[in-house]
Amino acid sequence: MLIKEAKPFYFRHARYLQKQLKMGLPPVGLTFEDVLVLPKHSNIPSRKDDSLNLKSHIAGDVYTNLPIITANMDTITEWQMSQEIALLGGVGVIHRYLTSEEQARQVKIVKDKTRTFQDQPFSVHPDTTVRDMRNLKKKQKTGYFLVQDTDNNLLGIITDRDLDSTDDDSTQGHLIMTPSDRLITVPEGTTLEEAEKVMKIKRIQKVPVLSSEGRVVGVFTQKDAQIARKFPNASKDNKGKLIVGAAVGVKDIEAEVERTYKLVEAGVDFIIIDIAHGDSENMMKMLRRLAKDRNINVPIIAGNIATGEAAKVLIGEGADGLKVGIGPGWACDTRIVAGVGRAQISAIASVAAVAVSNKITVIADGGMRNPGDLVKALIAGADIGMFGGMFAGTLETPGKLITKGKKKFKRYDGMASNSARIRARNSHQIIQTSGIYEDRYSDTEVDAEQDAPEGREKEVPLRGPVREVVVYLEGGLRSGMSYINAHTISEIRKKGTFERITQAGANEQYGEVS
Repeated sequence: MLIKEAKPFYFRHARYLQKQLKMGLPPVGLTFEDVLVLPKHSNIPSRKDDSLNLKSHIAGDVYTNLPIITANMDTITEWQMSQEIALLGGVGVIHRYLTSEEQARQVKIVKDKTRTFQDQPFSVHPDTTVRDMRNLKKKQKTGYFLVQDTDNNLLGIITDRDLDSTDDDSTQGHLIMTPSDRLITVPEGTTLEEAEKVMKIKRIQKVPVLSSEGRVVGVFTQKDAQIARKFPNASKDNKGKLIVGAAVGVKDIEAEVERTYKLVEAGVDFIIIDIAHGDSENMMKMLRRLAKDRNINVPIIAGNIATGEAAKVLIGEGADGLKVGIGPGWACDTRIVAGVGRAQISAIASVAAVAVSNKITVIADGGMRNPGDLVKALIAGADIGMFGGMFAGTLETPGKLITKGKKKFKRYDGMASNSARIRARNSHQIIQTSGIYEDRYSDTEVDAEQDAPEGREKEVPLRGPVREVVVYLEGGLRSGMSYINAHTISEIRKKGTFERITQAGANEQYGEVS
């Protein structure tokens, strides 16, 4: 007799909740320490096997090569973290406790780090002076300028060497450029690999790409080719630029819409509406506004939530993805201070039961302290996991190193801690129109100092580079996949099954040798 394959956990969990509701009994909430994943017969010979595909869906048409997002916390993710995690296959979400201009600038830094080819090359007119080009070079961080006329016809190229050839700042570009008849170009449709061969043979660092009409459509550079070769697993958009997300707030809608416009213009790939209690009127108003704005053509992720009912409402208002977690994070005290929350496995499953059938993605936010917890989150119904604490103290996190004796530390503060609130208030006034500090975790406007802050503050020992944490997470995820014969992220959800364990069972896995 053949045994039918069990339905996904989130489906069975929804049935369980219905039964408990009918009986008028509170359901049992499950978190990562309450369950283990049952092994299954597997044909995967090794966790390093090429058949394992870790491509992950964030929302809309945005994908990464690892199911890892770094949290939009001001002690976790700014441009350095976003850039490095994207190069390694994940993605970062730049926090919103920055001015809108600075947040957009950081998004642009990440987007400009690498690309398949530069589709908007730095260009100047032939009469542009050396003084102007030197100023542009500092601002744009570029090592070259194409010289074009008003019809986008290529006239020449100016490199750092050309700029250094004269001390006269009033010299015009056409006098120092390498003219087009001496340039090596490639036709539109050339691949990065083909362009790299041309650059090596001709011993050049850059090669313009021309359309059939002879107009510039982009530029390939040796630097882009080197980065692509060094980071083959990098998460990129369809233009070869790194993927990056950013967070916005909810209180001053007009100011936050303007923030979103700047982020979209800078090239952000998705927006997260950042509020601890996503099942609220503040969220609905902001989500409704962004989802209906035709100028905002990127996926909108809403949260945080922990119930299927909230998922239905946010999906109805236009959310492309849902962020799940009320108080599970290392630096969050919401459950202790407010007494509110939900065990994270149950929260993920409850949201997934609604989201999956509507083709809406689920981001598991917080509570994951080991690679195996990511495997459990994916089985529960998540598409991808968001991490804060596991990346705290790494070199790429914001903030200066703190030295105490021979040991080095970095700050890791919850976004509802007093320290984080004070930093936000001092960063050029987050809400400039009203002149007050915006409270992320409350529906009322309050001072940064609170009687009952809902975030913890820590000094975390320096952990080294982000790469080491990513290798650890990816290795654990691949192991988990091999144990249940799952070749893709979506298969983890379908094939993974849980066994509930006692406290003794939970203790067993951390047993020590005496």
